[in-house]
Amino acid sequence: MLAQAVKWDWVKKNVTEKATPPSLDDRQAAAPTSEQVLVIVKYFRETERYTYATDYLLAAVTGARRSELCALRWSDVDFAAKEIRIERTLV
Repeated sequence: MLAQAVKWDWVKKNVTEKATPPSLDDRQAAAPTSEQVLVIVKYFRETERYTYATDYLLAAVTGARRSELCALRWSDVDFAAKEIRIERTLV
């Protein structure tokens, strides 16, 4: 985009040509094991933080993002079919 702006004389020079891109982080995020999830859920239950236990377990089981979980509505839950539809996100 800046190269085109230079061609059109909108800017005098493309300042990004001298920029050095940041180094990439090769580490991979490690998902918790099922045992770790159960330990965390058990902790929430023992400390009477039932909402956190439910939220954490739902996130672990579905793989849904926080914004997707926050956007859930009761109409997204089909108890008869035992399904949850994730159709939107919160921004």
